[in-house]
Amino acid sequence: MNISIEKPSIDWNCFDWLRKKQSDISKTMATNPNQFLTVPSKKAFDVNVSTPIKNFIKATFGDKEDYSASVDGLNSLRAEALLRSNYKDDCSKLLRYYDQICAIEHKLPITENQIRIYFKWQDGFVSGGSLFGSKQKTNGSWKLAYEKACVLFNIGHAYSELALAQNLSIDDQMKTALRYFQLASGVFSFLKDYVNANSLSDLSVDFEPAVLASMSWLMLAQAAELIYMKSASLKDDIAAKVAAHAADCYKEAYTSSKTESAKKIIPENYVNIMFVKHLLFQSKTEYHAGNQAQADRKYGLKVARYEHAKDFADQAVSKCTIAAFTPVLRANQDEVNKALTAAKKDNDFVYHERVPDVKTLEVIIAQPIAKPLPVTFPITPDFRDLFASLVPIALNNALAAFSSKRAEIMNIEINRLREATNVLNSLLASLNLPAAIEDRGGREIPPSVAEKSNEIKRQGGINTLDKMVNELPESLQRNKEILDETNRMLDDEERGDTELRNQFKERWTRTVSSTLTVPLREEAKKYMDIIQNAINADRIVQEKYRMNRDCIVLLSKQTHELAGELPSATAAGALRDSFSVRELQRLMETVAAIKAEREVMESELKNTDSDGVRARLIAAFQQGSHNDENSIVVHEIESIYTPLRQQITESVSKQEQLVENIRRAHQQFQNEKQGNESSAMREEMLKNLARAYDAFQELLSNLKEGTKFYNDLTPLLLKFQNKVSDFVFARKTEKEDLMKDIQRGIVGGNQPTTTASTQQAGANPYAASAAPPYPQSQQPSAPPTGGPPPTTTPDGSSLPYPGAYMQPFFPMPPGYNPYNPFFNMTAPAYPMAGATQYPQQGYGVEKPQSAGAAPYTQTLSILLYASILLHFSVLSNPTEPDMATDNSAQTQWHTFQCDHQEFKIPVRYQNPTKIGQGAFGAVIRLTDTTTGRTVAIKKLINPFPEHPVYALRAYRELIVLLQLKYPDVHIAQLLDVFTPDQNLQEFQTFYLVMKDAGRSLSDYINEHQLTEAEIKKIIYSILRGLKLAHSAHIIHRDLKPSNIGIDPETLYITILDFGLARVASNEIQTGYVQTRWWRAPEVYTNWEKYDDKLDTWSIGCILGELIVRKPIVPGKDYVDHLKKILKLIGTPDETTLREICTPEVVAFILSLSSEPGEDFNTLFGYKYTEGNLQPVSGVSPHGVDLLRKLLSFDHRKRPTAAEALAHPFFDGCHLPTGEPTANIIVDQHQDATYPVETWKNIIWKIIQNANINT
Repeated sequence: MNISIEKPSIDWNCFDWLRKKQSDISKTMATNPNQFLTVPSKKAFDVNVSTPIKNFIKATFGDKEDYSASVDGLNSLRAEALLRSNYKDDCSKLLRYYDQICAIEHKLPITENQIRIYFKWQDGFVSGGSLFGSKQKTNGSWKLAYEKACVLFNIGHAYSELALAQNLSIDDQMKTALRYFQLASGVFSFLKDYVNANSLSDLSVDFEPAVLASMSWLMLAQAAELIYMKSASLKDDIAAKVAAHAADCYKEAYTSSKTESAKKIIPENYVNIMFVKHLLFQSKTEYHAGNQAQADRKYGLKVARYEHAKDFADQAVSKCTIAAFTPVLRANQDEVNKALTAAKKDNDFVYHERVPDVKTLEVIIAQPIAKPLPVTFPITPDFRDLFASLVPIALNNALAAFSSKRAEIMNIEINRLREATNVLNSLLASLNLPAAIEDRGGREIPPSVAEKSNEIKRQGGINTLDKMVNELPESLQRNKEILDETNRMLDDEERGDTELRNQFKERWTRTVSSTLTVPLREEAKKYMDIIQNAINADRIVQEKYRMNRDCIVLLSKQTHELAGELPSATAAGALRDSFSVRELQRLMETVAAIKAEREVMESELKNTDSDGVRARLIAAFQQGSHNDENSIVVHEIESIYTPLRQQITESVSKQEQLVENIRRAHQQFQNEKQGNESSAMREEMLKNLARAYDAFQELLSNLKEGTKFYNDLTPLLLKFQNKVSDFVFARKTEKEDLMKDIQRGIVGGNQPTTTASTQQAGANPYAASAAPPYPQSQQPSAPPTGGPPPTTTPDGSSLPYPGAYMQPFFPMPPGYNPYNPFFNMTAPAYPMAGATQYPQQGYGVEKPQSAGAAPYTQTLSILLYASILLHFSVLSNPTEPDMATDNSAQTQWHTFQCDHQEFKIPVRYQNPTKIGQGAFGAVIRLTDTTTGRTVAIKKLINPFPEHPVYALRAYRELIVLLQLKYPDVHIAQLLDVFTPDQNLQEFQTFYLVMKDAGRSLSDYINEHQLTEAEIKKIIYSILRGLKLAHSAHIIHRDLKPSNIGIDPETLYITILDFGLARVASNEIQTGYVQTRWWRAPEVYTNWEKYDDKLDTWSIGCILGELIVRKPIVPGKDYVDHLKKILKLIGTPDETTLREICTPEVVAFILSLSSEPGEDFNTLFGYKYTEGNLQPVSGVSPHGVDLLRKLLSFDHRKRPTAAEALAHPFFDGCHLPTGEPTANIIVDQHQDATYPVETWKNIIWKIIQNANINT
């Protein structure tokens, strides 16, 4: 064997491995006359699973239970199960390890952005079709599903090895071998479905569906062969059926092995054995059928059967390339020839029966005795889960949701009680009750005031309050420093990753940090919001403390000192026996009773028993009723708190009547006092002291809870910091490994090897991998096991959006009203800061993008003006204030209000009228007195808030409008851009001046029934403008009638609002695009993976709306919208779904009823009225055909703008030379993560240097 070695790199281990493999196969063939085959094993690499799992358990579940021994046991079990050379003697550890990883699937989210464990395996098969062609590839993945699939593959290998190790001359061992082959067949059949469901086929050649199907059929064929060996001595009709079953199984194995995807993977000797054995057992089938014909005295048929058997036997001998198998084939050939010679002789000389034509022979029906045995869980009968006490992550989330909901309701109801009590206390304080009816005049202290003073002194008085108020800022600062340091760690790691990505370009193949840190950033943001709410609450506490401190100081003094501070007054004792005083005393007793009742209610709210709810949740999960978790939480919460809520409502209602009675009695008391001389100063002082007592109690309670809040928050922040530290350390290790690979590649002159993991760099970490490389319907099928297929995702999720793993609720300190993170009361006893407002769907914050510029893949036709500014001006000194140009400084401005929005614009623009206003901009129509034409001016509303994404949005819109300045292309034309701000420090907004586009198309549709000619003109104009934008690589991403202007007189169309537009790139793109009713399905089905055909779907929606004068898919939410799309256009076939959708979406759509789709001709075709030969609405068949193509669910089949323009619908108006294209725009800064100040500086430079030819 000549091996050509290319210098300078020689892998001698490879040749040692090849020699050993060749030796093993030679020995096997010599001791295995029937040529039974085994499946090669995959080689596992050692990996430490302990540390990541321990850290996750500690961070998520706390220190309630120590799982160190369990995690170490898992690590040891993996090493014992996988790091061994063969499984001929025992595979129990391998089976136990498989059971264990199945058991932890629902409990531990082992993914790239959660528990980061990189599983690395070497392929069993070699891509190239020969075990001697090249060395096996090494692949890896962060998915536990990949590890599980590899283990399953080795279980199938182990079963085939154990079957081959049996002594077939012993009946019991032959039965054992039969069972092992059937088990192996079931494993590979199950694995094929599992690989498809979890999109793993790209991670290893072993996982090609056709390879797995072939191996499953091969194992089943060998099981059938063993059954034949036992049944050959039985009746010939039975033996023929068993042989036919073996022949059929070998044929299926051979057919799968010859598919395009498998023929270069499965070794040729395997393929040859499958084919030859198929011929062999076809021969044996006909041979036994001939014997049965002899028994039935059908001598002509016997000759025909033997002749057919001879044909197969001769082919088997001639096709066999395995020398060791030839004796078996020749023995069969000799046996058949001998039987044929005897049969012919008997028939020629004795029976003289007609020999039927072979083609007319009846096919022998196979008896499928051998069947794949299904994969069950657990495989091992005595399996014991190392993590039996660890609750599944979904259950943990449900328990956390329960705790969160419970805390929310508890705080709401407690605040209702406290608010009502505070209202009551405020009323009593304003009326000086009960002190007014207790005051006996002179300098004597009323008993209620003395009681309040004693209570305050018992609680520590002003000294305790001062101490707690002074300690609060220290606690706040401690927590802020922990969170700031954690954010700094994330920022430093991301900055380092960005710098290396910019340095090494395409060589830096690992996933970008901004993608992986999304969950961590979100958690940090939540903690920051909580701290900010606490800061706001602290300010309110301190203000209340400042306002009431003087009176609290008085109440903290001794009784005689307090008496000396009170102004003296004439006694009111003469009224103590009056009806009004007795009535007020009775009412004060009622007040005291209500307050006591509320203390009991608050105690019951805080001490509700939740063990029953927890038990029900656990029972529901154990029974598989995952969908009932939320309903159980809601039901149990309601059953616990509904009676208490009713009591609180009754108490508040009773207070309303009580307050009215107190006011009436007090008014009568005041009337009776009119004749008595009293001191208003003394009464006012008593009121202030009553208010101060209430303020003291409230402040003390809030400060205690605030102190507890900060103390509880500290360990949570430290735990979060440890999680971030672990992530940063893992990324550092990954960085060092990648640096070594790059350096080796540079020294050796080759690119570093790209593994399956690095190929996915930049992909959405929550979405599954791409669909299989060829349609599901074309994949070879494995023999069915009869068991259910594996779930689509490890947790059984069927939601249409990607993400098999739900982020766990991170724990928050419960029970503290002002700092409570779970909800926002409108008027709590202790005020809370406003919660963060999230942007509306379809608009808002995009996911963080990579700061590294993508490598140029096209010749640049335009180098962006902003890019030049950025490199040569802006970044040189990003904080240097730039003064406005002389022209700007000399411009005369006028300020006015329009629709509650202030505009400051040059005086040349007059006569403002409102056009419209959105979340990010307000547009008005004015007259340019210099030119006399009507213009539209858009004011960017707050483009520079704290979050830089809004500044990035403003930058993109400005860049797109600056670049798309082409005459008569139906795209908004920028006439000017200006800012009234005089320097960079003052720069807060800017204005875009554009040609007036007339009315919005949405208003025009509402008022007019359009003819086909008008519809054609409008859609043609939109497509013409879109073709130009797409040729510049601009995607609009928000096409809808309200973003399109129309001149009612000429029907001239203008595409407006490029606020969501961007230059196309290979980066991950946000899914928050398009208004829902005009949103393309790929935004849902393949999150963040879309192209400019996103816009052509919107045009299809607009075309349909022009015809029927209403939106055609008005979904209430994204699920309802997707359902309405399927109802309109029909459910795609499963093959298409698997090619273009994530597995989660495939599972969701397949769970719905299949929709046939509406009849487009009926909905959108010509409509006629009785007696009228001309259509009154609708479009021609060409128009319907165009609409159907534009609304193709499969974006690959959807036409581009240029292709749509060439559709027959536009015959007569389509003119290619009149449909211009633009130069390609390449903007390497549109995905940058600059801070707001840098974006502001860039935009300022562009505006100051813009020279727009109007």
